[in-house]
Amino acid sequence: MAIAKKEHELVVSISPHIRSEETTARIMWTVNLSLLPAFIMALYFFGPRALFVTALCIVSAVLSEYLFQKALKKKVTISDGSAFLTGLLLGMNLPASLWSFTPFTIHVPVIGSIVAIVITKQLFGGLGYNIFNPALIGRAFVLISWPRPLTTWIEPTAAFVAIDAKTTATPLGILKEEGIGKLIEVFGDKINIYSQLLIGHRAGSLGETSIIALLIGAAFLLYRGYITWHIPVS
Repeated sequence: MAIAKKEHELVVSISPHIRSEETTARIMWTVNLSLLPAFIMALYFFGPRALFVTALCIVSAVLSEYLFQKALKKKVTISDGSAFLTGLLLGMNLPASLWSFTPFTIHVPVIGSIVAIVITKQLFGGLGYNIFNPALIGRAFVLISWPRPLTTWIEPTAAFVAIDAKTTATPLGILKEEGIGKLIEVFGDKINIYSQLLIGHRAGSLGETSIIALLIGAAFLLYRGYITWHIPVS
């Protein structure tokens, strides 16, 4: 005798029960894309120095993850874009002066990337298991280890202009050490101060100078639903 199959059968399976078209790789590469405006502005103001520092961080981060996972016979996950993102974020948190500070500062982005990927990310279990932001830990490590090149800023110039780098202070550094009067003297007037801060024509880390570029990236992530406004505003 045949047993009739119920029309509405309850099937219990392992999670996840809610699925979407979003994948880890898609999210990571989208976040990478959101940093493109800030990177373009860094290229404009700091020229090949920005490209050199950022590319060195990205290559070092991706290679560190690949070699670590290969050595431990783990699945290689560099295609998901997370190591690329860590390298990009670290590069955007470093000054362009690493290009020309001394012949030996080439190791700073490399070591920072290794610390970010191997120690902060992979030793904790990989993507999603790290308790700290890998790029920021990498930046903190190189700042403590090599404070002088990490706190030496160069004056931004027009795109790819072939002139010697000129060191200068950040607006916050000028305000702290010499007050608002000196800041106005450097920038001309208060309106010019605000406009230069918005555009990004000032000394600082590669990815922090242009407020407009950062806001464009944030708006894109808000539109995609990857972030909410609460943490950025707070």
